[in-house]
Amino acid sequence: HFEAAQNHHESIDNLRLLARTCNNLGIVFQKQGRFDEALSSYERAIRCHQERGDRNALAMLYNNLGGLYGEMGRTREAERFFRETIRMRRLSRHSGLAGALANLGKVLFDQHKLADAQETLEEAQELFDQGGVPAYVVPPIKLYQGRLALLANDIETARQAFLSGAGEEQVLSGRLRAEIELGLAECDLYNGDLRQAKARFMVAMSCVHIEKDASHIGRLYSQWSDALSRILPEEAAQARMWSVAFSRKGQYNGNTHEER
Repeated sequence: HFEAAQNHHESIDNLRLLARTCNNLGIVFQKQGRFDEALSSYERAIRCHQERGDRNALAMLYNNLGGLYGEMGRTREAERFFRETIRMRRLSRHSGLAGALANLGKVLFDQHKLADAQETLEEAQELFDQGGVPAYVVPPIKLYQGRLALLANDIETARQAFLSGAGEEQVLSGRLRAEIELGLAECDLYNGDLRQAKARFMVAMSCVHIEKDASHIGRLYSQWSDALSRILPEEAAQARMWSVAFSRKGQYNGNTHEER
């Protein structure tokens, strides 16, 4: 339907509607793992909005493009687009600033720029505390604040951050819920509660789709393997094998643009 709408909007030369359709199509392609097509759709939408001079719409698209690059593992490009989104959101005092900061915090964490990630997430949290920021911004902030606390061996702070993120159930996606549950499982491991940790890990796995989220499952198994390696090296090795298998499956699905 989106592709048909795209052709229709081209025929009537309506740039605003064409840009909206291309953006929506990019979101669909991204969810399907068809990253090249998502990239093409987002870039086309950007060209439309550049021609229209719509800065707010451009900021939204730069944010989406940053998310796509982040999912593709191209964190430098992701950082560049998130920073541009933030620059534009600051100028317009837009409520989307907190979300862009949360996204940048994740990318900085993934690049091991931990001090920068902490500072960015704290600013996002401050904006939320001031009000006027949508609730869906909270879980990613809390997730990465929790992961930073885990790295600092501050287990109780990490646990409270994860629980705070899990409390926003109405806005939690399956992937975010899985990552938060995994964080709580790691806290349980540090506290010596292996049974509870394994139960939470199974909950995390139940939040994601084996076919649609294969690459993400691979990353979850990788984190679980790292957490287990301190106390259960054999189970850690098995988790690492599952990580590799799912990561390969995700790459295959994405590169072949399969409909799922």
